[in-house]
Amino acid sequence: MSQHYCLIQNAQHKPLSVVSGYDRQLNQYVLTVYQDASHSPDTISYTSLREPHLEWETIEVVNRALSKLQISVPDSLMAALENDQVTQAGNRVVEHSLTTAPNILYENPSTSE
Repeated sequence: MSQHYCLIQNAQHKPLSVVSGYDRQLNQYVLTVYQDASHSPDTISYTSLREPHLEWETIEVVNRALSKLQISVPDSLMAALENDQVTQAGNRVVEHSLTTAPNILYENPSTSE
């Protein structure tokens, strides 16, 4: 599974951490929003796991969920998610920012075949 994350501020200027990825085995996107950068289960404010009835196989569902939450993420994050689905990428961790280029923290190319 790929994992893409970014630290942003919500509309009230409070920090949020958005983590999203693509799961090859399930052919689904996942999305989790944390109230801070700790990624502690106690700070989860949204997770796609709570909405299994949505069709998480399409990037549009991720876009709608973020829009509903009034969260804007870097364009690079959304593009990377789509690319992960097309290429069936896995075992990839990338940090995204609104001000800098994506930073690949881990990538194992032998697992993306």
